[in-house]
Amino acid sequence: MGSSPSKPTAGRDAERTTAAQSLAETHAVVLTSIPLDGGSLLLAHADDEAYHAQRSTAFCYNDSGYPCAIFIPAHARDVAAIVAAVAPLKLDLAIAGGKHSAVCLPDNAIVIDLSRLVSVTPNTTERWVDVGGGAKIGAVDAALAGTGFGIVGGTHPDTGVGGSTQAGGWGWLG
Repeated sequence: MGSSPSKPTAGRDAERTTAAQSLAETHAVVLTSIPLDGGSLLLAHADDEAYHAQRSTAFCYNDSGYPCAIFIPAHARDVAAIVAAVAPLKLDLAIAGGKHSAVCLPDNAIVIDLSRLVSVTPNTTERWVDVGGGAKIGAVDAALAGTGFGIVGGTHPDTGVGGSTQAGGWGWLG
């Protein structure tokens, strides 16, 4: 992906922003017509501070790519609507959970940023915990404190549970 600050710079980063913006403009009718129930959409644009600010929220944002669109769903039903609507576009789709790695923000992709889906609901009677896709390990550890339960995951509280589950890591339980 290459190095890039939160705002485009001359050269390669500006070219990457332009490519993402062009793709966003090509698919704007479909992308902006997706019915979101409280969620939001940021389309790539060189002058859009909100778009660049959202790109820079990854832990390793210096390596963040330039997605053509960043959806920030408020509910699982927003995620379902986004996936159903963008599937026919045949564009790369990336999920951003805790955003500990910039891999979740690839160039020219559609990103579903789960940062608002952070609920953690333990059920100690039935021995399970429901974890939102954007929840971080620190929130899960806090919710499980004193219950006698834990999760296999990393030790850094800012790491997303989803990425840790998919990519692995080193944690308290192995």
